Amino acid sequence: MKTNERLALAGSTVFTPTQALEVERSGPVVSELIRAMEGRLATLDLKETMYDWADEIMRAKPEFFAEFKMRYIHPMTTGGHLVGVITLNDDRVGYAPVSSEDQDLLHAYASHLAARVLQLKLSEALRQAQEIEAFQNVSAFFVHDLKNLASRLSLTMQNLPVYFDNPEFRADALKTDRGEPR
Repeated sequence: MKTNERLALAGSTVFTPTQALEVERSGPVVSELIRAMEGRLATLDLKETMYDWADEIMRAKPEFFAEFKMRYIHPMTTGGHLVGVITLNDDRVGYAPVSSEDQDLLHAYASHLAARVLQLKLSEALRQAQEIEAFQNVSAFFVHDLKNLASRLSLTMQNLPVYFDNPEFRADALKTDRGEPR
């Protein structure tokens, strides 16, 4: 899955969640994988052409790939953007080439999955934006109240030398100082 050019395992029939964390990668290897998959619509068969980045991903945890090798990589794209990849090990495809019907099915599945992943990302971004908006609204009310209090205190301090002898003014000034309404 492409997340700021980081390979993060989102789901697996092979790895446990703990093992999935050990396979996660970032850096040049992931950048090469992303470059190879961007703009691609078809499944990449690693038996036809082997890439250094694929070898390096498998070498990251050789015990996981000792018996079964990563065979196919299919892009998950939506709206022309790569949001992830689906990989299939050779044992999952019966050590045989994937038929054109299988590729069509994989493409449809990957497209739907990519749209769902993008929807989840956008929903999370919307939730965060709503939280920020709520915080800004609360902050605006708080700042408004502080400005009103500061303005009342400022006016009281300006009028203090002139009206200090007036008992009503002093009582009102004490209320203002305590933040009480007039």
